[in-house]
Amino acid sequence: NADTDYFQQLSGLTGGATLAAPTADELDAQWQSIAGLMRQLIEVVVKSSVPGDGQTHALTVRVKVGSAQAEATGTFRSAPVTPTITVSGLIADETISAVTPITADVDAQGAAAAVTFRIDGEVIARDDSPPWMIELDPLTLRSGAHELTVEAADESGTTGSAAVSFKVAPLPPAISLNLQEGQALELPLSLMPEIKSQNGVKEVIAAVDGKTAA
Repeated sequence: NADTDYFQQLSGLTGGATLAAPTADELDAQWQSIAGLMRQLIEVVVKSSVPGDGQTHALTVRVKVGSAQAEATGTFRSAPVTPTITVSGLIADETISAVTPITADVDAQGAAAAVTFRIDGEVIARDDSPPWMIELDPLTLRSGAHELTVEAADESGTTGSAAVSFKVAPLPPAISLNLQEGQALELPLSLMPEIKSQNGVKEVIAAVDGKTAA
């Protein structure tokens, strides 16, 4: 009194099969049939090209044996693939004492949408298009240990990051003037010195021919 139609529907939903054995004597033949199917078990590895967008996709597998054909359909979710970042130009625990160019190479599904550079957690640059480059000027950083973090986001919003620890050497302030070597002065000139200092500026002294002017 088994509901054969129900069991066939149930087994079909799981990709299985319904084998009927009305009597105990017929069980052996069914076990032999199952054993034969197991010996023909085929494992299929599918390498999908769908993007890692976290969406659900359908997969259909068709099998042909002679003139007969069967198929099964299932679904899978493509897990987001985190962008990987390689930082060039800066070695871990390196001490920098001059302007250092830094490049970020981003490997992401599709194109990287944005790259953010941080020093000790503070954003110093953000780009929406390559090349992903910055220049580290040690005179704009305090001497000592720092951490550079590079974050990249792909088109789906999935983000990845890479961090490099580095050190900045103690350096004297650097000064540049809006005055050219040998420039002739015919009118009063206001000098606006551009000063870069790791520890701020405490005092500025101007001297002309060694004599303090201001």
